[in-house]
Amino acid sequence: MGQFISWIESNGKDYFLTDKDINSEKWKDVKTNPTPDFALSNEAVRQYHNLGSSDLNYQRNKNFWNGNIPPEIKEEWNCGNLDGMLKLIGQQDVENIVKNAPDEFSFWVVKNVFDNPDKLIKSNFWIYRLAGFLASGNYQAMTQDKESARLNFIGASILEDPELVLTSIERKLFKDEEENYKAIRLGTRKRYDTMMRDKKSSGMRLIAQSITKNYERMLDDYYPWARFAGIIGTIYDREDDLEIGRPRIE
Repeated sequence: MGQFISWIESNGKDYFLTDKDINSEKWKDVKTNPTPDFALSNEAVRQYHNLGSSDLNYQRNKNFWNGNIPPEIKEEWNCGNLDGMLKLIGQQDVENIVKNAPDEFSFWVVKNVFDNPDKLIKSNFWIYRLAGFLASGNYQAMTQDKESARLNFIGASILEDPELVLTSIERKLFKDEEENYKAIRLGTRKRYDTMMRDKKSSGMRLIAQSITKNYERMLDDYYPWARFAGIIGTIYDREDDLEIGRPRIE
């Protein structure tokens, strides 16, 4: 479950956390949960503010950009005092934001959270690694990814290395035999437009979008992780002329 933004209502007051709170000496005594996004949770708010366990109204708005949050939290967001908190969001929050938020919010969040392609490449999540490889342009390393045949195939196809392409398809791109055969047949023949028109397979579309670095198609895709990769690609492809500022929550 996504946790950004969370707060607690108690006795007519709203309690929440800011960057200052999670970097304080007091926070060191509170943090008992090892998960990175614990600081975003209602339980973290409860513990930090010593709220006990009664008369508490736990609140959360994962679509925070709609403004349905306490005015104090809006102010902290607009002043940049939640930027550090934002860096702790997990995959569910990221997926929800890139899927549902207005572009100015999804671009700001992704830029703020994923500001280093090398960190993406080290992720356990193959979509994060894909985005990192596309941002860094390190396609040779993509062909050597040990976990994902899709990344191997995308990197080899971008490099136009027939030998690496053949090596990459020794492992399955998809578990479904028919889908795997279709992807290999179309991909090795460079029928990328056909792949990108596939309405059933988000993976098929994403492979072709990545090989062609068609970030516009990614951004228009209804698959949220294609949008994520498209946002990363666009940010790093247009870093010299693309201005992304923190959008205000009204």
